[in-house]
This record gives sequence, C-alpha cells and structure tokens, in this order.
Amino acid sequence: MARLFIFFGFFLICMPSFGQTKVIVPYPNDPSKAKEIYYILEGDSSRIHGDYKQYSPSGKVIVTGTFVDGSKEGTFYNFYEDGSVQRETTYTDNLRQGVTKIFDPNGVIIQEATFLNDTLVGELRLYDTEGKLKGTSHFKNGKPEGLVAEYYASGGIKEEVNYANGKPNGTTRHYYENGNLELEAQYVGGLLDGFYKTYYPSGKLEMEALNERGKRSGFIKYYHENGQLKSLGKYENGTLTGDFKSYYEDGSLQKHLKYNDGYRVGKNLEYHENGSIKYEGIFTNKGLNAKIREYNDKGDLLEEKELLNDLPNGKWISYDEKGRPLLLENYQNGKLHGERVVYEKGKIISETSYGFGNKQGEARTYFPNGDIQTIEHWKLNRLEGSFVRYQKNGQKEYEGEYVRNKRNGIWRYYDRKGEPASQEVYQHGQLISSNPL
Repeated sequence: MARLFIFFGFFLICMPSFGQTKVIVPYPNDPSKAKEIYYILEGDSSRIHGDYKQYSPSGKVIVTGTFVDGSKEGTFYNFYEDGSVQRETTYTDNLRQGVTKIFDPNGVIIQEATFLNDTLVGELRLYDTEGKLKGTSHFKNGKPEGLVAEYYASGGIKEEVNYANGKPNGTTRHYYENGNLELEAQYVGGLLDGFYKTYYPSGKLEMEALNERGKRSGFIKYYHENGQLKSLGKYENGTLTGDFKSYYEDGSLQKHLKYNDGYRVGKNLEYHENGSIKYEGIFTNKGLNAKIREYNDKGDLLEEKELLNDLPNGKWISYDEKGRPLLLENYQNGKLHGERVVYEKGKIISETSYGFGNKQGEARTYFPNGDIQTIEHWKLNRLEGSFVRYQKNGQKEYEGEYVRNKRNGIWRYYDRKGEPASQEVYQHGQLISSNPL
C-alpha cells in the first residue's frame, strides 16, 4: 500500500513497487488544490521522473511533459484555461532543441523559434492573429544577426534593421504603410553613427542630421513638405551650439535662437508671419535665467515675465491690446508671493495676497465701477477671519467669520438700505440657527 507523508508543504506518496514517490505540490493559499503533480526517484527531489503536470488554481491542466531522471525530455505543452495549446517546446536532456511554437487562444501560430542547446538560432518568425507574417529575425548564438524585419498586416514592410553581434549595425529603415520611406539611419555597434533622415508620408525629406558614436554632430536641417527649409542648427558633441533658425513655409524668418553647449544664451527672437517680433527672451546662467517679452502681430506688448533658475520669479504682467494691464503677479522661487491683481478694462477687479504659493492675508474684489465688492482674509490657502460682502449701492450685503475655511459664529444679512435683516449662527460650518431681525 502506498504511504502518504506531508513534508515541507509537499504531499509525498511512496510507490514502493517502482522506487518512485508521487509528489503533490499544493497552492500555498489553498492546500486542498494541487499546483503540480510529478514523481521523484529514490526520494530525491532533484530526480523528477515520468509524467509531469501543472494545474491552474481552477484545477485545469496548464503544463504537461515528461522528465527522465531530473531532465526534461520530449515535448512539453502549455495550455490555456480552455484546454487549447498555448506553447509547444521540445527538450533533450533539459535543453530546448528544435522548433518552439506559440499559439493564440484561437489556435493560430503567433511565434516560431528554433533552439539549439537552449540557445536561439536561425529564424524567429512572428505572426498576427490572422496568421499573417508580422516579423522575422535571425539569431546566432542567441543574439540577433543579420536582417530583422517587421511587416504591416497588409504584408508591406514596416521596419528593417540589420544586426551584427546582437546590435544594430548598418542601415535601418522604417516605412509608412503606403510603402514610402519614413526613417533611414546608420548604426555602428548599436550606436547611431552617420546619416539620419526622416520623411513625410508623401516621400518628401523632413529632416536630415549626422550622428557620431551615438551623439548628434554637425548641422541638422528640417524641411517643410514643400521643400522649403524649416529650421537649421548645429550640434557639437550632442548639444546644440550657435545659431538655430526656423522659417515659415514662405521662407520668412520664424525664430532666431542662440545656443551654447545646449543652453539658450543671449537674445532669442521669434517672429510673426508679418515679420514683427512675437517673442523676445534674454537668457543667462546656462539658460536658466531669462527676461521675456511677448507681442501680438501689431507690435503691442502682451506679456512681461522673468525666470530665475528656470522658475517664475519677480513681476509677471499681462496686457490687453490697448496696453492696459490684465494680470499682475509676483513670484519668488516659482511660487506666487506678494500681490496678485486682476484687471478688467484697466480697472482692478480683484487683489489677493500670497505667501510662497498660498493665499495669505487680505483679499478684495471690486465691482466694475471700482467700488468694493468683498473683503476676505486668508491663511495658508483657507478662509480665516472676517468676511464682508457689499451691495452695488455700497451698503453691506452680509458679513461673518471663517475658521479654517468654514463659517463660524454669527453671520448678519442686510437689506438694500444696509439695515440688519436676519442673522445665522454657524458652528464649524454647520448652520445652528437662523432668525429674522
């Protein structure tokens, strides 16, 4: 009679007639369910021998195969939950040998690969869910070698990459689905080295550049689809250096930027199509500090702002087309700090104090005629203290107190003449009582 033992989470069933022990490995979170069932020789867990099965938590067989004295031998099958084959792999002495196939849930082959002594060799083929060839790769000693190709569902070539010693080497090409070239680049030892070009779907050249050992080097040019130069710059050791110019399709100047070691320096200009200045920035400190002005196409100043260490700093002002202020903000280390004033037709409609990014202190809003509308107080971005709202005739409309952004205490409401009309009592934002006066 076979004997059953429990040993370190395994169920062992001795089979004395064959010198084998049946092993049932349970799921850790549900010991009543088997995860694996196999046999071992002479009680040695490293010597799995005979049929092997692995189960899903639902009890479905998901792997079958055969071991011979600890080594996988023959064909192993992986299954989906519905029992259809997911993968076929052949082993000899525990090493993958020959063709391995992978299937989708509908039984369509989606990948074929060949192994020699557990190493990829020869051609790897990928298929889409309709069984059409999606891509091919060639391997040598487990590394891509030669042409690696990818295809569109229509069968047209999508990408061609040449490999040597497992790294891209030579010319790489990408194609649009219409067959036109999308990208063309040179690699040496896995690094971009030589020409680099991109194209519009129409086949017209979009960009051309040079690379040297993985870094941009020399001139870079972009083109509009009509063939007109779009931008021109220069790289040294992988970073933009010197003048960088961009052009509109009619050839007129759009941008004139200056770089040093990849950073903007000095005066940088952008232009509207009519030739008037759109943007003027003066950069220092490796492009981190700047004074910037922006204009509309009529030459009217729209914005003035400053950057310090690449963060908003100092006074930022926006204007309307009549030169009247729209918004005034003060920044320190990238955060609002000081007064923030909003204007409408040149008149102030709100004033808010900030402290390091938080509303802090008194804030006011105004009616279009300039009369006060509200007076409120803030602390760390929350309403705190007295709050008063006025009617357009200048009389109070209501007033009360806030504590931590919630109404608290007595709130009084007034009629058109400013006489007390009613009052409410709040506690931590909850209305306690409401009475006419």
